[in-house]
Amino acid sequence: MLINTVVLFLSDALPTFLLMALLLANSHSPSLMSSMTKSMVYGTILGVFVSIVLMKIVANASDYFEGNLYELILSFLLLVFYSTAMAYLFTLNGRFQGYNPVIALILISISVGINGASLFTYLYTFWSHTAANVLSLGIVLGTGISVCVAVILFYAAQWTYISWHYNAPIWLFICHIAGQMHQIIHYLEQIGWLQSGMPVWNTRQLLSERSEVGHFLTSFIGYKDSPSMLHLLVFMLAIGFGAAIYYWSKHNNFQSTPRKDTEVLS
Repeated sequence: MLINTVVLFLSDALPTFLLMALLLANSHSPSLMSSMTKSMVYGTILGVFVSIVLMKIVANASDYFEGNLYELILSFLLLVFYSTAMAYLFTLNGRFQGYNPVIALILISISVGINGASLFTYLYTFWSHTAANVLSLGIVLGTGISVCVAVILFYAAQWTYISWHYNAPIWLFICHIAGQMHQIIHYLEQIGWLQSGMPVWNTRQLLSERSEVGHFLTSFIGYKDSPSMLHLLVFMLAIGFGAAIYYWSKHNNFQSTPRKDTEVLS
């Protein structure tokens, strides 16, 4: 039970922690980072309420859309999540940067809502049937590992930006957002709306999704050890569109006058 709880945390909570790290890594001024941190706290609180609502929907999902209501809602939220992330990339380069905290609040609330729904359902189901101290220890370990990984990712992204002047935080953010889109394929497959087809390759023996590194890569970029052509296509299109949005806004007339407080944190 302890191992299951830790693994579930790495699967459901780690993506949100990584998203927080990347949002902060792309905030290159103290004032913006402070605003983003506050927004992420509020987004987490809002996301918990979204998770509770989704848990209630699960209990009554069979009454609507032939029992497919839950999967359809999650797919819709993921589309909103991706659209919001594209808006974030658009505002990074110009005068609309002041909207970043609001966008961060929306991104975090959706991430917590989607990933927290299954996590809270698991905890609610087993809390009364299992020793509470075991689940508590699993929560502490899972949270600790997730925070440590997120902190390492944050400083690694900041280091590449400061030392090499390379926009690694942006590319890491784009790859992370693209990796979350494979969940839409999973949900639509569950209700029979999609068929992903045969896998293009199989790296299960080399690097399984269930391994420690596999869990991290799955949370980070949606890694699959046996991806179908549909998975690869969605991933590449999501990356390409995100990069196009970012560079389009960068090379058009959305630039604002540089501010003194936008220096890189040292």
